[in-house]
Amino acid sequence: MAESGCREQGSADKAEPVLKHSEGHTHVVKMLLALVALGQVCFASAQDAKAIDEIVSGAMAKNHTPGLSLAVVRDGKVAYENGYGFADIENKVPATPETVYEIGSVTKQFTAAMVLQLLGEGKLKLDESIRAYLPDLPEAWKPVTVWNLLTHTSGIKAYTDVPKFYSEMREPAGDHGFLDLVGKLPFDFEPGTDWKYDNSGYFILGLVIEKLTGKSFAENLQERISKPLGMRQTMVNDWEEIVPHRARGYQAGPRDVPENTGYVDLSWPFAAGAMISTVGDLAKWDAALYTDKPVKQSLWKLAWTPAKLANGREEPYGFGWALGQMNGVPYIDHAGAINGFNAEIIRVPSKKLTVIVMCNAFPGIAVQVARAVIMTLDPSLKQVYKAVSDPDPKRTALHEDLLAAFAGGNAKEGLFTDDMKSRLFPGFANQLYRDLKDLGKIESFVLIRLTNSGGFERREYHAVMGGQGLDLVVVTDSGGKIAGFSLVLT
Repeated sequence: MAESGCREQGSADKAEPVLKHSEGHTHVVKMLLALVALGQVCFASAQDAKAIDEIVSGAMAKNHTPGLSLAVVRDGKVAYENGYGFADIENKVPATPETVYEIGSVTKQFTAAMVLQLLGEGKLKLDESIRAYLPDLPEAWKPVTVWNLLTHTSGIKAYTDVPKFYSEMREPAGDHGFLDLVGKLPFDFEPGTDWKYDNSGYFILGLVIEKLTGKSFAENLQERISKPLGMRQTMVNDWEEIVPHRARGYQAGPRDVPENTGYVDLSWPFAAGAMISTVGDLAKWDAALYTDKPVKQSLWKLAWTPAKLANGREEPYGFGWALGQMNGVPYIDHAGAINGFNAEIIRVPSKKLTVIVMCNAFPGIAVQVARAVIMTLDPSLKQVYKAVSDPDPKRTALHEDLLAAFAGGNAKEGLFTDDMKSRLFPGFANQLYRDLKDLGKIESFVLIRLTNSGGFERREYHAVMGGQGLDLVVVTDSGGKIAGFSLVLT
């Protein structure tokens, strides 16, 4: 995508977002999406801009998304940025590239960056027990290292997986509130022997950063990253602070009409997910990731290396970054989801191409939109799906039926391990139902990759429903129970 300069958006380019009552539902507000473009928009071609806008507007309309902001970064420079819909429905405030969103777990890469800085300063070691830095942690946690926390291989129970969390999330966590919730719970697995996404690990890393520096996580973020990089709207969220251009968060209500999201005390997401930012600020962050500031490239390489478990199995996750490939080309990314918000940053370093998406909806469409945009801008990234030999067609048929069941809202919990059952039902299953219910029948379902490691079988499928592509990953244990599950619209 070669740059061809920038142009100032004039009044003819601005379309006022419209709110109307939807047919058949009195007093139900439904958004009719139109492009909102404020400030400068730079792009390679009108064709690219049109393609991006069509992807975004189509996804927003289909998923009833109130507002979204997007930036495309090429060679460390913003090539295109735009806002769509509303940052605030009630006050009809348009979303723009300057809109401030909660970014949820995208926070984790900033936490990891500060840990790497402390590593470079000789203040911690990756293979050191976390109790060496926080001796008040439970004695049972002594085998857990800093590396385990960074890579989600600690086995410590994720506090967001504890049912009691949802009745306590409106109250301040505090160090002891967090420990009261998970400190006495048994490990999900022995440290280093398995992988499970774990917000507890990054909560603890935030405590380690504060202990070693004598400053709050928020102060460290400002001094170590935000101020040096000129990221003026990137900070730890604070409900009491006046934040210009702050978006309001929404969740899917009855009949898919957006409603105001529920409250969570920010001491809970903390270093695992409490930051706010803009697409423009994350574009500055992306540019810095090609340099030695704020973290040296030699240290970033550690963060972009798959975690290797004790049995030799590799997991596609580093330090605060997920790792993958698009049509054989490596990429790194991370999504964030928190009450009322959804974000995604996806980077293809070899192409020096990045797409950043933020929206004020939960569940959101940030990952779906970012992947569609980046593959549109660089068609070489579009996956070529080739079927592989299937030693167990009955299992494939079972997984195809499972996809259809999620689309019908009647997936059976008994197919999953107890852990996956608690993580999928009812919240994630309801989200999948909303995403899939209107797509129609499954037109194709193809096994594209099969691997076995550590007693687990990992099956990757590509499916098409109503013309919509889906990438599905199903991991089963030795007993045939589903121990891992993910689905991404492509």
